[in-house]
Amino acid sequence: MYVPPGFKFKIMPEKSEIEAKSKKPNCTECYGCDTQILPLQSAVTTVLGQNVKAEVGASPEWLFFADLPETASTGKKAVLKVWCMPVDKVHGTFSWRCSNTGEGAKAVQFLLAQQKAMEECGLLDVTIKVWPGRVNAVLPGHGLHVWWDGLWMERAEGTSLNQLSYKRAKGYVTDNISAMMGQRLNKTRVVRAALYELLTSQCDRHAQNVFLTESGELKLIDNLQALQFSWVNCAMDSILLPGTQKNMILRYLPSGRRGNI
Repeated sequence: MYVPPGFKFKIMPEKSEIEAKSKKPNCTECYGCDTQILPLQSAVTTVLGQNVKAEVGASPEWLFFADLPETASTGKKAVLKVWCMPVDKVHGTFSWRCSNTGEGAKAVQFLLAQQKAMEECGLLDVTIKVWPGRVNAVLPGHGLHVWWDGLWMERAEGTSLNQLSYKRAKGYVTDNISAMMGQRLNKTRVVRAALYELLTSQCDRHAQNVFLTESGELKLIDNLQALQFSWVNCAMDSILLPGTQKNMILRYLPSGRRGNI
């Protein structure tokens, strides 16, 4: 989408670049940066009149809301994943050690290949688009300049099915959610999403990775665990595929057996 010709993915800075940067003072504002990034864990969105915090998942990599080239005119942002951040996102400790560069680079290649295949199948409408790209921004609160590459992802509209279960405000479930999941739901999109899951052997499609808009449009995110890329012993596992573990868990939850799951 935004990848320039001849672009080569650079998952972390070179040692010489790190040494040169370490001799310069950190700044709280980057005058040469071309984007703004906000850690996903600190972002709050409003859905159906309720404030919900973004879910960051279990990945150790940093996730951000980031400006797109047209953010100033459209207001739309992307979600950005950056490997090899020297700041631990949980403890705030600093270290340039990075041991997962190979895994990260393979993940980007795999997602792009999967995306091309699904584009040929005509199923890209059910999932977000992804692309590699340079990051040129300062990490808020730390003054760290991020100048290497990350995986940019189209931001899914709406909220995850998991987030919908957090709120217990009066009328929220009975009115809003029932309407989204009932009369407004794009049932054709649900069937197409299930086809996507089957063709790509998705193995991590839980409620955090399925987004739904107020108008009933469905989007899938986080397609990495697919085609036995990471989970060798998994053929498929999705809440959209009957008979799989995640689907069966959701079928049991409404029956009052939540404590047994």
